[in-house]
Amino acid sequence: MSIFDFVTPQRLRQTYLGGIDLTTDQGSPFSDFLLTDAIKQAVSSLEMELGIVIDPLRVVGERHDANAKDRESFWPWHLNHRPVVNITEVKLQIGNNPFMVMPLSWFNVNEPEAGIVNLVPTSESIGSYFFRSGMPLVFGDIFNPYVNVPGYWGVDYIAGFRFEDGIATIKAGQTSVDVTIPGATLSTKPIVECEFTGASNGALNPKMKIAGTKVFTIGVSQAPTQDTQITWKLTTVEPALIKAISLMASILPLGVSGNLVFGAGISNFSLGVDGLSQSISTTKSGDAGAYNALIKQYQAELAQVIPQLKAKYRAMNIAII
Repeated sequence: MSIFDFVTPQRLRQTYLGGIDLTTDQGSPFSDFLLTDAIKQAVSSLEMELGIVIDPLRVVGERHDANAKDRESFWPWHLNHRPVVNITEVKLQIGNNPFMVMPLSWFNVNEPEAGIVNLVPTSESIGSYFFRSGMPLVFGDIFNPYVNVPGYWGVDYIAGFRFEDGIATIKAGQTSVDVTIPGATLSTKPIVECEFTGASNGALNPKMKIAGTKVFTIGVSQAPTQDTQITWKLTTVEPALIKAISLMASILPLGVSGNLVFGAGISNFSLGVDGLSQSISTTKSGDAGAYNALIKQYQAELAQVIPQLKAKYRAMNIAII
């Protein structure tokens, strides 16, 4: 699953583009390609502006330096891509020499949104590794007096937001069911969307009733007459970010369709027959389409929500000289 399962052409048509005439001069509806491309552009633009990864990204062999001073803080690294879903492998390597794989249980991602990882050795595996002066394995003593090794850590991990889906069954006569989220516990409240897999059997309005980071509850407003399956999908992308994607993605089709109202390049329309006349004017002009007011409204909403998202996600780079 991905963000494109939550922000879709159909959803844009039903929400931010509701009531807009999305047709060409020949009357045929805009293809989903235009809306899909607009969504992709919006996702890419927000990823760059906020410094995050929205769709899952598998990162292999990202290298980080090791400095002896970092041992006082349990070897923190700031990964290049965030949020962090999970670490899949960590290796130690000096230059291009053979590497050694480290136990995954040693590495903790306590702040997924910040992309910060710490090394905290566990008692059950520490005995097989040799430390000198707090620096793992190879240096830090009188024979190896190094305090910094470039590219010492090699990290494989998955970045992005969490996306999960599944099927839950509400028993006959019941109005709710608890669902356990697969994988690691979430770090934030999820969005969950539900729909009946097949027949509803008398049940109504399936939705998340109680949110949770490991278990959530799906409820219906009326109990089914027999066991009923509900398909659910989940993401940790917050509503404000989905709103920003939707607003930004709506601007392109609004601009294209606004230029086609009454035909391309036509802002006024007049008709006269036997002394009777009718004149129709639109909001189009030489430098603005018919939906320019709505575009400006969406741009104003973006100007409010993006600073809020930056305050949460954008990393602050602080240098001490």
